[in-house]
Amino acid sequence: MHFRKKHSLPGPFASPWLVIGAAVILGVVVVALSVRNITRSEQYMANILLEKGGSLIKAFEAGARTGMRGSAFRLQVLLEEMADQPDIDFIALTDREGNIVAHSNNEQVGKRLFGAEVTTDLLRPDTRPRWSIFGQAGKRYFVVYREFAPLQGRHARRGHMMPHMRNHAWDNWQQPDGPPPIIFVGFDVQPFEDARRQDKQHTMTMAAIVLLLGVAGFISLIWAQNVRRARKELESTQALSDEIVSNLPEGLVVLDAAGDVSFMNNAARAMLGDGTAAHDAHEAAASCPPLPPVLMHAVRQLDTQHILSGRETVLSGTGGPVPVSVTGACITGSLMGKLLLLHDLSEVRRLEEEVRRREKLAAIGSLAAGVAHEIRNPLSSIKGYATYFGTRFAEGSEDRDAARIMVQEVDRLNRVISDLIGLARPSDLSLKPSRPESLAENVLRLIRQDAAGKNIDLRFAAADDLPQAVLDPDRVTQALLNVCLNALDAMESGGVLTLSVDTDSTSSEGRRLLRFKVRDTGCGITPETLSTMFDPYFTTKSQGTGLGLAIVHKIVEAHGGEIAVQSSVGSGTEISLILPLEPQRNANS
Repeated sequence: MHFRKKHSLPGPFASPWLVIGAAVILGVVVVALSVRNITRSEQYMANILLEKGGSLIKAFEAGARTGMRGSAFRLQVLLEEMADQPDIDFIALTDREGNIVAHSNNEQVGKRLFGAEVTTDLLRPDTRPRWSIFGQAGKRYFVVYREFAPLQGRHARRGHMMPHMRNHAWDNWQQPDGPPPIIFVGFDVQPFEDARRQDKQHTMTMAAIVLLLGVAGFISLIWAQNVRRARKELESTQALSDEIVSNLPEGLVVLDAAGDVSFMNNAARAMLGDGTAAHDAHEAAASCPPLPPVLMHAVRQLDTQHILSGRETVLSGTGGPVPVSVTGACITGSLMGKLLLLHDLSEVRRLEEEVRRREKLAAIGSLAAGVAHEIRNPLSSIKGYATYFGTRFAEGSEDRDAARIMVQEVDRLNRVISDLIGLARPSDLSLKPSRPESLAENVLRLIRQDAAGKNIDLRFAAADDLPQAVLDPDRVTQALLNVCLNALDAMESGGVLTLSVDTDSTSSEGRRLLRFKVRDTGCGITPETLSTMFDPYFTTKSQGTGLGLAIVHKIVEAHGGEIAVQSSVGSGTEISLILPLEPQRNANS
């Protein structure tokens, strides 16, 4: 049984800019590596063609050295045979102006090998082979070129390399002592460009795959992170829901489809008299106490009614009988079972009892207001005549004693009427700062003689640094006095009466509390008497009026406080008057 938090978990694209930024960075890295790879591949292919062209040039130079001892026709044949290879388009010799002095195609001799704009850039070679790509007559070539030097060492005098060539078709290739010619080896560029294009496509394909894998990996990391976060939040939510359900003030009982108890929170355990508290949902499900017959009957009723509400019963709770209201329902869906909610009616019953008590006080007040003056006037006359006739008889005579008894009874009736009027009328408090310990000591002084006559030991205890309290000192003294007199009456054979004053914990309304505690070692109070001891006219004493504790309750209530009673038969009673240090302004009622 879990609850969902009211906020959504982050999705895989919770930070789209983070994903985009990572993709851009990864793309830049992949493109840079791809460009580098393409450049290296092109350089590698160019180096292969450059080495091949250089080797052909060296081979032709070697052949030219041999041809110097033969005819120019043999050199032309050598030139044409060397150019007759699948990937070689031409081999040519030019002067510094680009004019062809020898060509694998004899018809090109005397023409310009390239256009003027190309020649300007190419005709600055040295003895090292170089390469370039350019077009001629609508076709592109990969050209390897360098200075042509067929002679080496002491024979390599410029202007005198091949003197017999000037007698044939090559007589215009160089002036005496001029710069050496330039030899060009032209390769078909199409295989080079096809290979380069394929390499680019392969590289771009691999780059795209790497980029996609990188982005997918990054998104997977985000997914994994969100899954971990979701799992942690789910565990946190589950723990929170378990904590909430386990500590609900309402009793919760869940039964499975077979009718067995699968979960029970701590409130339900307390209502069923199980003092143990489960710390988590697993423990709560593993150690559920059996349901009493009255709840099992409610469970069986759910088989036909599906919803059960407002059924009241009494359970044997850990602190005594607990009146509860039982509500039930069937759980439908994938989790079949039944659900019982147990609502503790103890506070409701207490409030109902308080209402009945107030109604009783109101009725007494109406009665007191109607008859108080009618009774007091005759009583005054009776007391006056009894006093008069008492003086007419001799001292010690029976008639004089009878007159004195009449006066005492009239005084007793007058006190009863005064208590009745005091109980019925609103409590008008005269609030003023007072020392709580002084009020308690004054009460002990008032009852000292009565306590000594009953062999009762009086004890007093006050906490250190007690603050002043804003209260009505006369009414609080009256309440303490009534409680102490009741305590003396409960100890006919002697005992100990302890009156203590201290501060209590802060109330739920945020007010600081003062506590007067009266404890006796008398006969105690039965459980039946505890529920009615503050009702008007309820008394267990033959000479009591039953108004003393009712007046105490009214005084404490007027101050905005409460009364706590703890008692066991034969062990004594402890009554605590708990008052706020600063009563609310509307405390007078």
